[in-house]
Amino acid sequence: EGYSEWMEFDVRAALENLTQHPVFIENETNAAALAELDYGLGAESRSFFYIAINACLGRGLVLDGNGHRGAMALSGEIGWLPIADDRDKTAPKVDLLGEVVTMFFLYKFLGEHGVRASVPQDLLTLDARGKALVSKWLKEMSAHLAVAVKHIGMIVDPDAIIIGGRLPIRMIDELLRYVHEHLT
Repeated sequence: EGYSEWMEFDVRAALENLTQHPVFIENETNAAALAELDYGLGAESRSFFYIAINACLGRGLVLDGNGHRGAMALSGEIGWLPIADDRDKTAPKVDLLGEVVTMFFLYKFLGEHGVRASVPQDLLTLDARGKALVSKWLKEMSAHLAVAVKHIGMIVDPDAIIIGGRLPIRMIDELLRYVHEHLT
């Protein structure tokens, strides 16, 4: 019952009544990509693809300085890319990128190894064993992200591909090093 009240609530109008600035409603990853244009690495590039590693795998596409959503608002939806999951050598299978590379799967991986983490801040306080497990997971996921980066490059041909999201920045940096190794 409470949720249905929000379905009829005009969020944009309510916010517009509070400010004289324009109000835009956007999903979190597209908003992050647009923020990169002015405040992040995207300021150096007018066309880029933004990959966000969050609870879900997100994406944002900026072409010629404008957010691009596509005809059905699904442009760049890389979570649906098929990947070869060969972690189980006895029964390799095909998974979806978005069902493997997310914060939830990192937390699950850590939990399977006796390390508790459920929010990004937990990743900042891991002991040496926990950090080694995160590195192992990042290295495994980097192979899948490298394939996605190749596909993005061939299909969209952006100036840059930016990886961000809720992973702590030093873990994003480590992930980028591993992805780069796969690409060179």
